[in-house]
Amino acid sequence: MALAALCTCAVAEEDTAEDWFNRGQELMMNGSLEEALEAYDRAIDLDPDNAEAWVGRGYALKNLAFFNKEPARYNESLKSFERAIELNRTHSSAWSGKSNVLSIMGRYVEAIEAYDASLEIDSQQAWVLVGKANALWKVGRYNESTETYDEAVEAAYGNTEKAFVWFERAHLFAEVGDNNETMKALERATELAPENKNISF
Repeated sequence: MALAALCTCAVAEEDTAEDWFNRGQELMMNGSLEEALEAYDRAIDLDPDNAEAWVGRGYALKNLAFFNKEPARYNESLKSFERAIELNRTHSSAWSGKSNVLSIMGRYVEAIEAYDASLEIDSQQAWVLVGKANALWKVGRYNESTETYDEAVEAAYGNTEKAFVWFERAHLFAEVGDNNETMKALERATELAPENKNISF
Protein backbone atom coordinates (compact mmCIF):
# COMPACT_ATOMS: atom_id res chain seq x y z
CA MET A 1 0.00 0.00 0.00
CA ALA A 2 1.39 3.38 -0.94
CA LEU A 3 1.57 6.31 1.45
CA ALA A 4 -1.32 7.93 -0.39
CA ALA A 5 -3.52 4.99 0.54
CA LEU A 6 -2.72 5.57 4.19
CA CYS A 7 -4.13 9.04 3.88
CA THR A 8 -7.47 7.58 2.80
CA CYS A 9 -7.56 5.49 5.97
CA ALA A 10 -7.05 8.59 8.10
CA VAL A 11 -9.45 10.97 6.42
CA ALA A 12 -11.15 12.01 9.61
CA GLU A 13 -7.90 12.52 11.48
CA GLU A 14 -5.64 15.51 11.71
CA ASP A 15 -2.37 15.21 9.85
CA THR A 16 -0.17 15.31 12.94
CA ALA A 17 2.84 13.27 14.01
CA GLU A 18 0.77 11.70 16.78
CA ASP A 19 -1.93 10.67 14.30
CA TRP A 20 0.62 9.00 12.03
CA PHE A 21 2.33 7.32 14.99
CA ASN A 22 -0.99 5.93 16.22
CA ARG A 23 -1.75 4.74 12.69
CA GLY A 24 1.62 3.01 12.63
CA GLN A 25 0.83 1.25 15.89
CA GLU A 26 -2.50 0.01 14.52
CA LEU A 27 -0.84 -1.27 11.37
CA MET A 28 1.85 -3.05 13.39
CA MET A 29 -0.86 -4.79 15.41
CA ASN A 30 -2.48 -5.90 12.15
CA GLY A 31 0.81 -7.21 10.78
CA SER A 32 0.92 -4.60 7.99
CA LEU A 33 4.62 -3.93 8.45
CA GLU A 34 5.47 -1.99 5.28
CA GLU A 35 2.47 0.29 5.78
CA ALA A 36 3.39 0.73 9.45
CA LEU A 37 6.91 1.74 8.44
CA GLU A 38 5.50 4.34 6.06
CA ALA A 39 3.28 5.73 8.83
CA TYR A 40 6.20 5.98 11.27
CA ASP A 41 8.27 7.69 8.59
CA ARG A 42 5.46 10.21 8.07
CA ALA A 43 5.35 10.86 11.83
CA ILE A 44 9.11 11.43 11.83
CA ASP A 45 8.86 13.78 8.83
CA LEU A 46 6.44 15.90 10.87
CA ASP A 47 8.31 15.58 14.15
CA PRO A 48 11.93 14.41 13.76
CA ASP A 49 12.41 14.40 17.55
CA ASN A 50 9.57 11.96 18.21
CA ALA A 51 11.34 9.14 20.08
CA GLU A 52 8.24 6.92 20.07
CA ALA A 53 8.04 7.04 16.28
CA TRP A 54 11.72 6.13 15.97
CA VAL A 55 11.13 3.14 18.28
CA GLY A 56 8.12 2.06 16.23
CA ARG A 57 10.20 2.39 13.07
CA GLY A 58 12.93 0.24 14.62
CA TYR A 59 10.52 -2.56 15.47
CA ALA A 60 8.84 -2.42 12.05
CA LEU A 61 12.23 -2.73 10.34
CA LYS A 62 13.33 -5.54 12.66
CA ASN A 63 10.20 -7.54 11.88
CA LEU A 64 10.50 -6.87 8.16
CA ALA A 65 14.13 -8.03 8.23
CA PHE A 66 13.05 -11.26 9.91
CA PHE A 67 9.91 -12.11 7.95
CA ASN A 68 11.25 -11.03 4.55
CA LYS A 69 14.75 -12.42 5.17
CA GLU A 70 16.35 -9.03 4.52
CA PRO A 71 19.26 -8.88 6.99
CA ALA A 72 20.39 -5.46 5.72
CA ARG A 73 17.32 -3.99 7.35
CA TYR A 74 18.64 -4.93 10.78
CA ASN A 75 21.25 -2.18 10.37
CA GLU A 76 18.54 0.35 9.61
CA SER A 77 16.51 -0.91 12.57
CA LEU A 78 19.50 -0.52 14.86
CA LYS A 79 20.02 3.07 13.70
CA SER A 80 16.38 3.84 14.46
CA PHE A 81 16.67 2.54 18.01
CA GLU A 82 19.90 4.46 18.51
CA ARG A 83 18.23 7.66 17.30
CA ALA A 84 15.38 7.07 19.79
CA ILE A 85 17.94 6.63 22.58
CA GLU A 86 19.65 9.89 21.60
CA LEU A 87 16.29 11.60 22.00
CA ASN A 88 15.29 9.82 25.22
CA ARG A 89 17.90 7.80 27.10
CA THR A 90 15.26 6.53 29.56
CA HIS A 91 13.16 4.82 26.90
CA SER A 92 13.39 1.16 27.94
CA SER A 93 11.76 -0.13 24.73
CA ALA A 94 14.40 1.64 22.65
CA TRP A 95 17.16 -0.06 24.65
CA SER A 96 15.48 -3.46 24.54
CA GLY A 97 14.88 -3.12 20.80
CA LYS A 98 18.53 -2.22 20.28
CA SER A 99 19.68 -5.16 22.42
CA ASN A 100 17.45 -7.58 20.52
CA VAL A 101 18.78 -6.47 17.14
CA LEU A 102 22.38 -6.64 18.35
CA SER A 103 21.75 -10.22 19.53
CA ILE A 104 20.29 -11.16 16.16
CA MET A 105 23.40 -9.71 14.52
CA GLY A 106 25.63 -11.79 16.80
CA ARG A 107 27.02 -8.74 18.62
CA TYR A 108 26.39 -10.26 22.04
CA VAL A 109 28.73 -8.16 24.21
CA GLU A 110 27.12 -4.94 22.95
CA ALA A 111 23.71 -6.55 23.33
CA ILE A 112 24.35 -7.32 27.00
CA GLU A 113 25.24 -3.68 27.61
CA ALA A 114 22.00 -2.58 25.97
CA TYR A 115 19.95 -5.15 27.92
CA ASP A 116 21.50 -3.81 31.12
CA ALA A 117 20.57 -0.25 30.15
CA SER A 118 16.96 -1.30 29.61
CA LEU A 119 16.88 -3.21 32.90
CA GLU A 120 18.27 -0.21 34.79
CA ILE A 121 15.09 1.61 33.74
CA ASP A 122 12.77 -1.31 34.51
CA SER A 123 14.29 -4.38 36.17
CA GLN A 124 11.10 -6.47 35.92
CA GLN A 125 11.04 -7.01 32.14
CA ALA A 126 10.93 -10.79 31.93
CA TRP A 127 11.66 -11.05 28.20
CA VAL A 128 14.50 -8.53 28.38
CA LEU A 129 16.00 -10.72 31.10
CA VAL A 130 15.53 -13.77 28.84
CA GLY A 131 17.31 -11.95 26.01
CA LYS A 132 20.17 -11.00 28.32
CA ALA A 133 20.42 -14.58 29.62
CA ASN A 134 20.65 -15.90 26.05
CA ALA A 135 23.35 -13.37 25.14
CA LEU A 136 25.34 -14.25 28.27
CA TRP A 137 25.11 -17.93 27.31
CA LYS A 138 26.38 -17.19 23.80
CA VAL A 139 29.55 -15.59 25.18
CA GLY A 140 30.19 -18.46 27.60
CA ARG A 141 29.08 -16.72 30.78
CA TYR A 142 26.96 -19.72 31.80
CA ASN A 143 26.61 -19.06 35.54
CA GLU A 144 25.47 -15.49 34.92
CA SER A 145 23.08 -16.74 32.26
CA THR A 146 21.51 -19.22 34.68
CA GLU A 147 21.18 -16.54 37.35
CA THR A 148 19.55 -14.18 34.87
CA TYR A 149 17.10 -16.88 33.82
CA ASP A 150 16.16 -17.27 37.50
CA GLU A 151 15.47 -13.53 37.61
CA ALA A 152 13.37 -13.83 34.44
CA VAL A 153 11.21 -16.54 36.01
CA GLU A 154 10.66 -14.32 39.05
CA ALA A 155 9.78 -11.32 36.87
CA ALA A 156 7.41 -13.28 34.61
CA TYR A 157 3.73 -12.64 35.17
CA GLY A 158 1.65 -15.73 35.83
CA ASN A 159 2.35 -19.41 35.29
CA THR A 160 1.99 -19.34 31.50
CA GLU A 161 4.67 -16.68 31.05
CA LYS A 162 6.91 -18.43 33.59
CA ALA A 163 6.43 -21.66 31.61
CA PHE A 164 7.61 -19.99 28.42
CA VAL A 165 10.71 -18.70 30.21
CA TRP A 166 11.51 -22.28 31.24
CA PHE A 167 10.83 -23.37 27.67
CA GLU A 168 13.37 -20.84 26.36
CA ARG A 169 15.83 -22.10 28.94
CA ALA A 170 15.33 -25.66 27.69
CA HIS A 171 16.34 -24.54 24.20
CA LEU A 172 19.70 -23.32 25.47
CA PHE A 173 20.45 -26.60 27.21
CA ALA A 174 19.40 -28.47 24.07
CA GLU A 175 21.83 -26.40 21.98
CA VAL A 176 24.78 -27.69 24.00
CA GLY A 177 23.46 -31.24 24.16
CA ASP A 178 22.65 -31.25 27.87
CA ASN A 179 19.68 -33.60 27.68
CA ASN A 180 19.29 -33.91 31.43
CA GLU A 181 18.91 -30.16 32.03
CA THR A 182 16.79 -29.83 28.89
CA MET A 183 14.28 -32.35 30.22
CA LYS A 184 14.27 -30.74 33.66
CA ALA A 185 13.45 -27.35 32.14
CA LEU A 186 10.74 -28.82 29.91
CA GLU A 187 9.21 -30.67 32.83
CA ARG A 188 9.09 -27.44 34.84
CA ALA A 189 7.47 -25.64 31.91
CA THR A 190 4.86 -28.38 31.58
CA GLU A 191 4.12 -28.30 35.31
CA LEU A 192 3.42 -24.58 35.13
CA ALA A 193 1.23 -24.71 32.01
CA PRO A 194 0.06 -28.30 31.49
CA GLU A 195 -2.70 -27.36 29.03
CA ASN A 196 -0.48 -25.28 26.73
CA LYS A 197 0.31 -27.30 23.60
CA ASN A 198 2.85 -24.73 22.36
CA ILE A 199 5.33 -25.81 25.03
CA SER A 200 7.06 -28.71 23.29
CA PHE A 201 10.04 -29.38 21.02
